[in-house]
Order: sequence, then structure tokens, then C-alpha cells
Amino acid sequence: MNKSLAVFNSNSVNRYGIAFTIGALESALEQSWSVGMPSFVSHDYHRPIAWSKGLSLFIEPGLVRLTGVVLNASNKEDSQEIYRAVQYYLSNKTLEYFEQYKEELSSRLGDSLSEAAQPHMPTCAAFIDEQLAVRRFPEIFAERDKDGLIPVSLLTEKAPGIYEKDGLLVFAHPYFRRSLSRLNSLNTPFLEILHKLTTKEAEAKIALDPDMVGLSSSFLPHIELEYWWGPKFDNDLSKIVPGVTRHNASESERLFHGISQTEFWWHMQDQQKTLECEELRDIPSYGTGIDSYGCRYVHSIIDSSTAQPFHLDGAIRLYTEEAMLERVDKDIKQAGRHSEYTKLWRIDGSLDVSLWKDLLTHYFRDNPLVGEYLGAEEDTNLAPHIVSEHVPENIMSKYIPYDCKKGDGPVISVSYQPMVDDVSSKRFVECFDSLLQDAVELRYVEDDFIEICKLLRKEGESVGMPSGISFVAFDDYVHNFPLIQHIGDNAVTSATQTLNAIKRLCEFWANQEEDRVISYNIAFRFLDTPLN
Repeated sequence: MNKSLAVFNSNSVNRYGIAFTIGALESALEQSWSVGMPSFVSHDYHRPIAWSKGLSLFIEPGLVRLTGVVLNASNKEDSQEIYRAVQYYLSNKTLEYFEQYKEELSSRLGDSLSEAAQPHMPTCAAFIDEQLAVRRFPEIFAERDKDGLIPVSLLTEKAPGIYEKDGLLVFAHPYFRRSLSRLNSLNTPFLEILHKLTTKEAEAKIALDPDMVGLSSSFLPHIELEYWWGPKFDNDLSKIVPGVTRHNASESERLFHGISQTEFWWHMQDQQKTLECEELRDIPSYGTGIDSYGCRYVHSIIDSSTAQPFHLDGAIRLYTEEAMLERVDKDIKQAGRHSEYTKLWRIDGSLDVSLWKDLLTHYFRDNPLVGEYLGAEEDTNLAPHIVSEHVPENIMSKYIPYDCKKGDGPVISVSYQPMVDDVSSKRFVECFDSLLQDAVELRYVEDDFIEICKLLRKEGESVGMPSGISFVAFDDYVHNFPLIQHIGDNAVTSATQTLNAIKRLCEFWANQEEDRVISYNIAFRFLDTPLN
């Protein structure tokens, strides 16, 4: 495995205008430091790429960062190990969360639930069972039109794409999710706009998931920190030239989003200007199978006299691998219809051009080619930042400062450590530093640490040292002291005594007007928890 240091999050305000509390960052650390959790390409749960572990809260004046370690596969065996770990993690997480709500959810579903029902966790406790939502809420699904769409105005929104009735939740169609899979999150930016669209001028309709029902009281909001935005456009549609235009994806877009290209076809239909837009995938939509390519498609009609959109709908064109290869060789005008077609949404009525373009952009989430074609203003700050294997020193210092200068103030890193067994001292040193001497690893502690041991000894306190440790002196004013563990009923008191000893040493250096930088590591068992 390749190991990388990473900054996962911070308490600063992000691009969505959200700031995580320090408590929330600590909770994320507590949940991830021991076992860890998976990381995925572009938030797609079918594309695991690494395993991540929380490392520490890195605290400096005005900012707290959640740092961690990311393990990336370096060979096929590593990839298989990560894949197995991901499957185990997702299964356990679902069952653990689901179990506490199983009885209530089953009771509310009653006879609608069959023996084939399977637990799921799409931001809440839910069951997946063929036609479960249709059986439980026949009055909702009776409103479906010939395309299987339901007026958004009839639905009570719990969250974008999630609708509440009788203490239960129904969901937007699974094809609104990455890889067309219920494992992934809904297209929240698009669904948020769609739900607000039913006005006197326009009516919106949506396809719902017929097979899944969740419990409203178990709902947890989903936050996805891959920034996707509604760009600003030139709104004059009359400038767009009829015909077919193809935009090809870059190498990074293919990697992150699995899209090879997107085609735009403007033509006249029933004397009205019409747009058909379809993206073509580079990788399968794993939610529907490894031989299945679900491509998002949009159809829109523009009033030729006013250049205002008055119809817009979106669908998924599902291709087999063979059909996908044939489709790539032809443009959208010549390709014909050789796919399984599922309509997901439609809007009828007058639409402002800027809103129309926002809908297109958000429906094609993760596909920057649509915004590129429609004239979005490029923001190079939003491009993925890919760091090479050899990270420049200034990059590391920017994200996780490891040095400080006069006036910076204290920097603190807070982390969790495994509990230590079989120790005879209430205060002892763990050594992580080593040098190579004549091809032999030499574990060492910096010799200035002896001064701390002396100060503690004057107070009647002792420090347990591991065997085989050497003391090494460095000719500089930078001191890195080892980790000092404190255990037992009075661990907090013992840690306070250690801190006082370090403080007295620093006061001595300050009185000598010596400009020094020190780092020290204090650990203690916060609760009186048994060793086992």
C-alpha cells in the first residue's frame, strides 16, 4: 500500500457556506482513527480507491484541521484487499444502523413488506423490496402519467429527492444516483431546483423509486463535499448554431467521472428549435451491471420567436457494452435509438434561460462538458488538484504546517491511540524515532528529555523508559520530545505534572533568551477504562 498524509476537512467556511464544528470534526476522528473507512472515486461507492484513517485534529490559532492517512493500492492484491474491506464495512454499517429501527419500520410497512425485503441505508433505515413503495402508497403511484412521472406538487419534501408521508419516506428514482445505484447519493443540486419549480408558469414531474421505502425518524442529512456549482452563462440562445457539437472529456474527467464525451444536437422539430443532449460513458454504470452503460439524456424545445425554453425533460439511455461501442462511433444525429429508455423528469411551461441552463448543468452533475458548451465562465480554482508522488515541501507546509516561527502561537495535534497493556509504570515513554547506524536501526530519544525526567524526579515522580533506547544530541534549537503515556486512576493528574515539568524547562530557556522550537506528546487514558 502507498501511504499519504491528507487533510480531510476543517472548521473554516467551505464553498457551500458550511462550517463544521470542532465537535463534528472530533466525531469524525473518533469514528475513523481505529478501523478507518473507505474512499471512493468521485463519491461512487462502486469505485473504491483507497482506505482512510483519521490521524488527528491539527489545531492552530483560528483553524482546526482534521488530518488523516490514506492508503492507496499499489498492486492488484492491494486493490482486492481494499475491495473486500469496503464490502465488509458497508454491510456492517448498514446492519448496525438498521437494527435499531427495524421493528418500527416493519410495523409501519405492515403487509406491504414481503419476505424478500432487504435492509438498506440511503441516509435512513430503509427496505428494498420489489414494488414496495407502490404497494404501500398506491395513491401516490396512481398519479403516474404515461411516462411514469408524478407531479412534484403532490409530494411533501423531506430533503431533495426524498418525500415524506405517514412517517415514511419515498425516494426519487435510483437513476438519479451515480452509477444508477442506490448505494450512492441522489443528485441533490438538481432535485433541489426541480422541487421548487412548480409555479403558475411551469409544472415539474419526477419518477420515483418503486422499490424502496425508508423511516422518516431515522433520516440523517447527507453532506457531500465535492463542490458542484451552477455557473454563470451568456443567456442568448439565438447564438447557438444548429447541428451536432461534440465535446470530448479530458483524461482526468474520464478518470473521475467515467465520461468520454457529450454531444449536443440542435435541430428544428414541428417548427420549433429543439435540443437533444447526451453524454457517453467511458465505464459501466455498476448499479445496473458490468455490461450496462447508463447515459444521461436531455430533450428541450425552445420557442423560436422568443428564444425561451418551454419544455425540458431528462432520461437515461441504457446501453449494453456492444450497443455503447456502436453508439460512440456515430454522432447523436445518426445513432438512432438503440437503448433502454427511462424518463426521469420533465418540466412544461415557460423557463428563464438562466434557470434552464442551471437545470441542464445540475442534471449532468460531474460532467463539466455541458457547462463548457453552454458558455460557463471557467474557474480554474475549481479544477481537481492532483499532487504528484514527490510532494514539494512548501505544499506540505501549507496544508499541515510542521514548523513555526516567533509569534505564530501554539500548535496542538489531538489524536486517539490504542490502549497499552502490561505496563508497570503510570508514566512511560513510547519511542517512535530511529536512526540507521551501520545498517542497524537505532531507536532514540533526544537527550534534552533527560531534563524533564530530572524535574519530575524532584517531585517524586518517575518515567518508565523502554529498553534498548539511546539518547542522541542534535546541535540545534529544535527539540522533538517522545510520546509520554499516562495511565491509571490518576492519569490526568500525572499528565498535568508532566506538562508542568515541560513548562518549567521552557521558562528556563526563555529566561536565557534562547529562541527554541519544541514539540512534545502527551497521552493519557481520559476515562478510567479497564485495560481489556
